[in-house]
Amino acid sequence: KFVKGYFHDSLPPLRGYLPQLGILRVDCDMYSSTLEVLCNLYEFLEVGGYCIFDDFQGIPEFRRAILDFLRAHNATDRIDFLDDGNAGWLEKTSPLSVSQSWCKQQLGANPRVYRHRSRK
Repeated sequence: KFVKGYFHDSLPPLRGYLPQLGILRVDCDMYSSTLEVLCNLYEFLEVGGYCIFDDFQGIPEFRRAILDFLRAHNATDRIDFLDDGNAGWLEKTSPLSVSQSWCKQQLGANPRVYRHRSRK
């Protein structure tokens, strides 16, 4: 299903009916948008599922958001890299309960938060 809109508007409503995911592909360039995706969708990634990251090595803010998220949630999943060394992936090895309070704190405190009014 395709959902139109900015991450902070379109992802929270999906949480009400989203099934378990086998693959979560994250292709965001900004710290805040990357956290929006991880905070809203990572817990739906089933154990044994894969999270794929584009531009992991190429965009420092993207990489920092992923590492901050994994550290804050005590995730021990190891990030591996594809042949080009830029894209990475991890296999989720254990259940993870996302701390929405941590996510809200990070997204509210980060000066790079990119917020737009919804387009209707």
